[in-house]
Amino acid sequence: MRKWHQYRVAVTAMLVITGMLYACGNEQKEAHLPAEKMRAVLTDMTLAETYSTMLNDSSINNPGAKNGDSLGKFYGEILATHKITREAFDQSMAWYKQHPAEMDSLFAAMGKRATEWQKELEDAAKSKDSAARAEQLKDTARQ
Repeated sequence: MRKWHQYRVAVTAMLVITGMLYACGNEQKEAHLPAEKMRAVLTDMTLAETYSTMLNDSSINNPGAKNGDSLGKFYGEILATHKITREAFDQSMAWYKQHPAEMDSLFAAMGKRATEWQKELEDAAKSKDSAARAEQLKDTARQ
């Protein structure tokens, strides 16, 4: 009987310890936003910061100054759009700051996407210019 009791206590202790280790492992995995989601949030925040500099009334005297009121509102909307809390974002930023290689990968992906957008915009502008030029040629041919 005594051995059975010791066996139950040992098994229970092992299960509790295993459960605690599993819970800690999951907590650590979920301590930050996945890279793709964090990249999307940071990209949106960067665009919001850029846009907020255009809204600042004192931007003539202080180029690059951000409109803090608008920026706070933009951040709230960005977090809501991505369905994350400010606390989750702050916790993720802290995690990425402690893992510089991961943070560097995020910024590299953001830079790559910005380059792609720039090319798309340039292509669209060229296409628009080409379409406008074609219209001009059509109009000239009709006359």
